[in-house]
Amino acid sequence: MSTIRLSGTSSGYYDLTVPAAAGTNSIDLSNLAVKDSSGNLGIGTTSPAKPLHVDGSGDYNMILRSASNRSGLAIHHPGTGALGSPLGSALVLASDDTFRLGTQSVYNIIMDQSGRVTMPNQPAWHGTHTDNYATTFNGGTAFNMVSSAEKYNIGNHFDYSTERFTAPVAGYYLVFGWDIRENGREATGVGVGVYKNGFGGSDRVVNSYHQNQRGYAFTAIISLAANDWISFGVTEGGGVAGLFYGSNSYSGYGIRLLS
Repeated sequence: MSTIRLSGTSSGYYDLTVPAAAGTNSIDLSNLAVKDSSGNLGIGTTSPAKPLHVDGSGDYNMILRSASNRSGLAIHHPGTGALGSPLGSALVLASDDTFRLGTQSVYNIIMDQSGRVTMPNQPAWHGTHTDNYATTFNGGTAFNMVSSAEKYNIGNHFDYSTERFTAPVAGYYLVFGWDIRENGREATGVGVGVYKNGFGGSDRVVNSYHQNQRGYAFTAIISLAANDWISFGVTEGGGVAGLFYGSNSYSGYGIRLLS
């Protein structure tokens, strides 16, 4: 056994005890971690620039692996107090080898080993009304969507009591819709689309006008600020029953955050 004594600049020391090894009587100090006077720790460098500075010659200089079902990093709120719960994470799951970015409990971005990326928690809603041609709609009227016809309501941002989807974050949203009118009602001109923050003419962000045809359809990308709301409905014309069927077989309306 041999010992190396590392002395402080003013007082104190640390003894590093090294077991004897056949064929060697020295330690390569360049392979040791270095802590400078600012408290920065360097691995592979004697001049660390940050609290942890790693220099290496390979494509990657750090390996993270856990014996649990996830390997990765947990990121906490900036500060010097108690850590608390992590607010961000970057993980690889053992169950499917996907790489995931998210918060403590929600995976916001998932990438598989083929590079396919999904964002399963993007705010979104898809559903319809079930009027069965019975309701007389006029311009400035929202459809009475029903929860029983809902396909999905990710984040529960669509409120059936107000017929509104409220944007939880600012961004660009995809909106879409399709419906069908009763046979014999083709001559009545009517618009279908999307209202934002009101039901006046200037509040229409999508207006798809149809006449002399049974089917309706629209797709658009709109910009919403946080807490803006939108409703699907009749944007102009109408005035008679039979203009909108409303069913999972013949109609659908929806919105989804894109970016």
